[in-house]
Amino acid sequence: MIISFFVIVYIMRKNLFISLFAISSLLSTSVQAHQADLPYSDKKIAAATLMIESKPQEACLYLEKNFDLKSTQDTDILYMHGQCSQANQQYDAAIDAYERILVIKPGAVAVKPNLAELYARTNQNKKAEAFLSELAKLESNKIGESDQRYAKALAQITSRKAQTKPWYITTEAGMLFDTNINAGPDDPQIILGGLPFTLPTSSQSEDSVGGFFDIGGGYSHALSQSLSVITQARYGNTNYLESNNVDSQYVSASSGVVYRDGQWLYSAGANVYWRTLEHDTYSRGAGGYARAAYSFSDDLSAQLSLGHTYNNYQVDDRDGTTTNAYAGLNHNIDEKTHVSAGLIASHDRTKDERFENTKYGVSAAATRVITPELKLTLNASYQQADYEGREISFGNRTRDDELYNAGVTAYYDISEYTNVSQTALKASAYYTRGDSNIKIYDYDRSTFKLSVSKTW
Repeated sequence: MIISFFVIVYIMRKNLFISLFAISSLLSTSVQAHQADLPYSDKKIAAATLMIESKPQEACLYLEKNFDLKSTQDTDILYMHGQCSQANQQYDAAIDAYERILVIKPGAVAVKPNLAELYARTNQNKKAEAFLSELAKLESNKIGESDQRYAKALAQITSRKAQTKPWYITTEAGMLFDTNINAGPDDPQIILGGLPFTLPTSSQSEDSVGGFFDIGGGYSHALSQSLSVITQARYGNTNYLESNNVDSQYVSASSGVVYRDGQWLYSAGANVYWRTLEHDTYSRGAGGYARAAYSFSDDLSAQLSLGHTYNNYQVDDRDGTTTNAYAGLNHNIDEKTHVSAGLIASHDRTKDERFENTKYGVSAAATRVITPELKLTLNASYQQADYEGREISFGNRTRDDELYNAGVTAYYDISEYTNVSQTALKASAYYTRGDSNIKIYDYDRSTFKLSVSKTW
């Protein structure tokens, strides 16, 4: 009789795949993994070999082809299916396999840490806590490992539960200095209609100190293990001390569904926004979005997003639509470093074709945890902007711009000093450069911010 795989595996699970079936007597036989006429026991050896060779995808396919996974009572087969499904991030299938093992053998302690982890990943935190609490109470000679491991795992699950609560609120307030609040041109002297002309002061580059306040929040309502509805809203206000003609407010809200299917994550929904300038409505709009993400592993994923918005401006000739797209990769280099990069594109369609344009370019971002309290983020982008209409006042030329953006933000957790949890001091610097074939659109802009943020 073949020794039950999962009990031995549990004692030796430092390496997920190699220790999974470390039963030397079973592996002494020469294996041909893809021969359909092998005896039942040899098929199990073949599946185990694929797992030992770190081929979970092939192992799952082999198990599906050679065994009746829906009705089998063989806990070895179910454990193998759970392990390969878990490695392939097919969490629902892995949970089903492990739960069926516990129905057949309620004392199968080995699968409970796996189930606890999967429950936590799929936001079933009550089940995760229950399993880990039970494990933490067991004597070490019954489970083959120390109680401390389970106490630590329980603490991690509890922490993750706090991080994945269904709602959040974040606020930020601070001061800023902007070197070019109205994105005025580099040179106030321009050639207009073949004659030199000096721009009015209100159109020239102007710097100012100001204050800002932001508050945002969201709520996630789970409809099922895989499907949720997420609603978010944000309000922002910026006021300058020396000039109020560019004081602004911004309100936005969105709501949509998020669906997880193994390694895939899909979301779609609707959004609205409203923006004021000098306390008058500058623009407002409504639209929709759709996103898809695929996880190659816990450290690498790809995403694609599309959006379309109908815009209504105070100045009618800017009315129209904005369509945007992003495709990129996200990579966790290690526990402290995250990077992302992608392609960006957008198209503005307006009543006046002078404002109609297509932008395309690249963007990149990185986050680095320097110390437990200090985190640094960097981001940069480059875009080419091609306009449709001709500028009659500037030689009847078609406008072409290049846009450069870069930013750095340092977050320092000050919770220990303020006795207020999740409080941070933030310092940011942003730089924007616009280069155009029509010199009136050349500009430099730098913004520096110092603020305090609080998250609930």
